[in-house]
Amino acid sequence: MDLATLCALMLVALMPLLYFAGSRRGRRRDGDRLPPGPFNLPVIGSLHRLGSLPHISLQKLSRKHGDVMHPKLGRVSAVIISSARAASEIFKLHSLQCSSKPSLICSKYFGNDSSGIIFSSYTPQVKLYRKLINTHLLSPARLRICDGIRRAASLDPSATSREIRCSCAKTYRLFGERSFCGSSQEFVRAIVETIRLVGIFNVSDYIPWLRWLDVQGLEKQYKQLTDKLNRHLFSILRDRRENPRVVTTDEEPMAFIDVLISMDELSDTTKITLLLITQDILLGAVDSSALSVEWAMAELLRHPAELSRARREIDDVVGSQRLVEDSDLPKLRYVEAIAKETLRLHQVTPLINPKLVEGGPIKLGGFTIPAGALVYLSSYAIGMDEKFWKEPLEFRPQRFIEQDIDVFGQNFHFVPFGTGRRVCPGAKLGLDTVRIGVATLVQGFDWELDQDPAKLDMAETFGLVCQKTQPLVAIPRPRLDSHVY
Repeated sequence: MDLATLCALMLVALMPLLYFAGSRRGRRRDGDRLPPGPFNLPVIGSLHRLGSLPHISLQKLSRKHGDVMHPKLGRVSAVIISSARAASEIFKLHSLQCSSKPSLICSKYFGNDSSGIIFSSYTPQVKLYRKLINTHLLSPARLRICDGIRRAASLDPSATSREIRCSCAKTYRLFGERSFCGSSQEFVRAIVETIRLVGIFNVSDYIPWLRWLDVQGLEKQYKQLTDKLNRHLFSILRDRRENPRVVTTDEEPMAFIDVLISMDELSDTTKITLLLITQDILLGAVDSSALSVEWAMAELLRHPAELSRARREIDDVVGSQRLVEDSDLPKLRYVEAIAKETLRLHQVTPLINPKLVEGGPIKLGGFTIPAGALVYLSSYAIGMDEKFWKEPLEFRPQRFIEQDIDVFGQNFHFVPFGTGRRVCPGAKLGLDTVRIGVATLVQGFDWELDQDPAKLDMAETFGLVCQKTQPLVAIPRPRLDSHVY
């Protein structure tokens, strides 16, 4: 049952009570003006307006009500940021007040009571965790070790499970064993299912007194998945303690999980919390890069002229006697433009996870945002802003050749990885993974579809990450000499 249908049934069932649900809000002080927003129904607010694609529904509403919009979601005040101007103002002037994540029901289960990285408040511990990730997981040495694994996964046409294929190099960086990919597919599938569930708006978060009913059945699924994830994570922890890994050379640096376990100054409780960070990293990484590569290839197959241009660039830079490597990426400007245009047109995270306004109300564009409100950054609406992007619905990589636009949260017209203090720590890795994935598939294969490319289904399904509703199916034919592969 989708969210709109559920809200409609709730509205009918609660109709006798709605007469008693009038507003008890007192008159606001002069100057305390809330942003405009759609008409809110009693009890459910605007939850019924979200539909199956909330990012698109909210973008349409923002065209009518403005780039700073205030819909009520049940009992919760929400603010939707839909322009670069508003994003720049709130994350430059109020960055610290809008850096913590709200306590949602899913964060109790998947975030160990809102600890870790993804679901937590902005604390000194979060800064430590991000430092550990940058030092021991995203270091140049660790990334070099995994380049070959990442390229090999891209070249395997039989690897049809995109979440397993994408997670291979990431789990290797975390756990230090390439065999992990094949032996724990159940764990990866659980991570993928978690990503799907976290992206669903849980009515009980916004109408708390309905929680005991669990009307969507989500909390039951949270519990089941948490048990499954914890079983795998604690099994890994137990194995590492019983069979500690020896510190290795620069060519094979210590796995991230072994770094966490070896930190003698940390208590066992803290180590368990740090272990759960590996789950957070997988939640933020599994599937996202592979989905972007899939979207990019779908667009290239629909636009053969763009595919030919990318292939000519790769052939000119790399040739046909070796495969493209990460060291070639700075010279492949059009491949980079394709990756960026894909991230703009098909935002993997079109509605950035909400931030909680703390420390009192804040001012934004002449409006007052109350403490406790949830701020949603609509990276989708920003990427579709016709005031900045010419023909935003068209796939035009050339736009990123004509102007160099930052992708890491500094240019507020383009924020696929978020912005502010909680910007994705793996943003550069994510972009590079899409670039090398697209370059490898374009260089290594000719592609055929079993249908007219113009009729390719480009529908999407909303979640914590958005994916093609119908996975791309294309026939690869090697175009290089066999010894090159």
